[in-house]
Amino acid sequence: MITILQKLFVITLCCSILLLTSCATIVKGSTDTIKITSIPPGAKVLNESGEEIGVTPCEVKLTSKRAHKLSIASSGYASRTVNIENNFSIGYTIGNIFSFSLLGILVDVASGSIYNLQPDEVNVTLSKK
Repeated sequence: MITILQKLFVITLCCSILLLTSCATIVKGSTDTIKITSIPPGAKVLNESGEEIGVTPCEVKLTSKRAHKLSIASSGYASRTVNIENNFSIGYTIGNIFSFSLLGILVDVASGSIYNLQPDEVNVTLSKK
C-alpha cells in the first residue's frame, strides 16, 4: 500500500524533473551577447545581410543557434570580418542528463541555447586605406 509520504515523494520528484528540463533554455536563453570594440571607435557593425546592428563600442545580441560573420567598417578604413562560432556546451547537456531529461536536450538543441558563441568579446584595429 502506498502511503501519503510516498505519493508526495513521487509528485515532488516528477515536478523537479519537469522543472529542470531544458536547463539552458531557462538559464541562458537562445541568444548570447557579444561585446565589440574597435580602433577607431564609431565603426559600424554589420551582420551577414549587411544590416547595421551596432556602432562600436557596443554589445550585440546574436542567436546562439548558428555561427555568424560580422563586418566592422569605418569610412577611410579597410573593413574587417570576424567569425563568431557556435560551440556545443557540454555543461548544459550534463545538466539535462542528470535530470533525466531527453525532452530538455531536445528543447535546448531546437532553441539553440545548448550552444555558446565564441569569442564573446571582439577587439578590432582597423587599418587606414
